[in-house]
Amino acid sequence: MTDALDGFLPLDPETARALSAAASRLASAQRELELAAGALVELAGDLKVDAVRRLAERGASDAQIARYEEAFRAAAQALATRRIELAAACADVQAAVDRAR
Repeated sequence: MTDALDGFLPLDPETARALSAAASRLASAQRELELAAGALVELAGDLKVDAVRRLAERGASDAQIARYEEAFRAAAQALATRRIELAAACADVQAAVDRAR
């Protein structure tokens, strides 16, 4: 009997509706954040090009410029990783809510 109920968590209808609404708001916020992050990455790329040009004009060495560009790539990759993790977490929340219905 215990095995049949393993993992079962009874939810009253009000709680189920609240979880569903929260998951919907989370998904909406995640989509909006994804759009904003995409725009920010695009802008940052443009700014990086300008910064690299200014560094070169000010006499920065190729190694200094390469380090700057690598730091930008690393930050952009870290953001991309977090975006993927957030999308996966949002999908997990939605799947959990769907199972609870």
